[in-house]
Amino acid sequence: RGGYHPKFLASGHFAYVFEGALFAAPLNMDRLEAAGAPVQLLSSVRYANAGSSFLDIARNGTLVYGKGPSSINVSGGFEVRWLSEGQAKTEPLAAPPELSFFRLSPDGLRLAYDKRRIGTDGIWIYDVRRETNTKITFETGGHDPVFSPDGKHIYFSAKDGLYWARADGAAQPQRILEGAGLVPTSLSPDSRRLLYFSGSVATSCFLLPLEPAADRAGAPRAAKPQPILEPDASFAAFSPDGKWIAYQVGRVNSVVFVRSYPDRGAKWQINGKEPGFKPVWSPAGRQLFYFSGFGRPWVVDYSTKGDSFEAGKQRLWLDVSVGGPGTSSIQPSPDGKRLAANVRRGVTDEAAAATKSYVLLNFLDEVRRKARSK
Repeated sequence: RGGYHPKFLASGHFAYVFEGALFAAPLNMDRLEAAGAPVQLLSSVRYANAGSSFLDIARNGTLVYGKGPSSINVSGGFEVRWLSEGQAKTEPLAAPPELSFFRLSPDGLRLAYDKRRIGTDGIWIYDVRRETNTKITFETGGHDPVFSPDGKHIYFSAKDGLYWARADGAAQPQRILEGAGLVPTSLSPDSRRLLYFSGSVATSCFLLPLEPAADRAGAPRAAKPQPILEPDASFAAFSPDGKWIAYQVGRVNSVVFVRSYPDRGAKWQINGKEPGFKPVWSPAGRQLFYFSGFGRPWVVDYSTKGDSFEAGKQRLWLDVSVGGPGTSSIQPSPDGKRLAANVRRGVTDEAAAATKSYVLLNFLDEVRRKARSK
């Protein structure tokens, strides 16, 4: 009673997890019942309250499991927390209700976010100091917001195109480009160029020239979009000085590249053996961050000289799985010393840091020794 994640073992036993402990008992296959009392074999097995655990046992007796001190609440939504390099302890930043995708404002004091993964489209702004939420979009819905460099406006995607809106919600959003499936990713430092991608055409990444409105208060005027980068490129981002563009190519085993802007033909690969997703530049300092395929944040130091880009060796920023390619991008703080990231609500710092796997050989011998038949 109370067990979950059951497994048949080649030793003639069955195993299961209960509150972070691994139990096993001999199994009578004819009567389909336990042939002896269950015994505890491991403690601190990382598990989730949805009935799964981070554990598997091979037929040859090799066991692999993730070790963690507490459960992971997989149904409690997300909260945004600060991460520091190499430190398992995290600091809460904000906990807007039902947060999905978010972007940090240039001053680090507001979050633009959406709720699309729970079926409620719309853009919200969360004020970190006042701990208040302001809904920016109503009729249009919207998702994937991007702040302008001055933090006064946001660009976002809706069902019928790309939109512009004031970040204080004082004016109705205005559509600047018609089309379905368009996702904005970055603005140039002068706000005159918007990068976006679309999965509906062969060349998926575009640059949209923007001209300020005549009264300086309304939406900018968009010129004709220009294809940019190679096919299957997405999540392109301008560097803080606007002279470089980082982007990913591919959807599963993605590769992160950097090109100069305007493009001079050369490109530099950033990630190593692990896939790389959603690159983001540090606003203060020469660092480029990206997600690995396991949702862990990596960083690369870089330098530039003329039209040459030199990337250093990539290193793991923190051995913690946060968000992931399908959820939210990591967001550096204005000083570049911390990362804001989506973390599931209810995950302790110790549990979030327990991402290493442990391997035990000949584990079935231990099962046979401890879990004997009646």
